[in-house]
Amino acid sequence: CIGLGADWFCRRPSFEMGRKESPKMQKKAVYLERLGSLLEEYSKIFCVLADNVGSNQMQKTRLSLRGDAIVLMGKNTMIRKV
Repeated sequence: CIGLGADWFCRRPSFEMGRKESPKMQKKAVYLERLGSLLEEYSKIFCVLADNVGSNQMQKTRLSLRGDAIVLMGKNTMIRKV
């Protein structure tokens, strides 16, 4: 930004053309694809709200379900997009 008395402005470059996805957006896209494919593949799902659950208890639960179930964790906004 350049300040020239009362007439000043900021010019930001336009990134619309040739825009690349950030690594964060790529991870979200992969997550959405995986969740979508799991929802198509399985006829039954089990959603759990995991507020105030300790990491040790969560790890034990995930280990006990290994081999019997698929555990996919995500935020509400990501799950709602699918």
